[in-house]
Amino acid sequence: MSWQLGDRIRRLDTVPLASKLADSRSNRTLSVYDPDGNTYLVRLRTAVGREKYREVSKAEFDPILDALSQDGRWNFVAQTKEERGRQTTAGGP
Repeated sequence: MSWQLGDRIRRLDTVPLASKLADSRSNRTLSVYDPDGNTYLVRLRTAVGREKYREVSKAEFDPILDALSQDGRWNFVAQTKEERGRQTTAGGP
């Protein structure tokens, strides 16, 4: 996905932030937005501010998100109530 399209979608009032994780080693952040019921818009931001956007299905990314948070390197810095509930029922923190 192009940066322009990803940034435009992210800025819409109707696209909530679902989760945000920070990489403890590199100061990168991973922001997960929920534009609809089936996909996430994922933004990876580097320590110097470069951003890349990807659109991924929730079914594919939820296990990855769980694994990242349990690895200890990536830490949640923001989560919606819905995401916290999903993590708790999936055996996460």
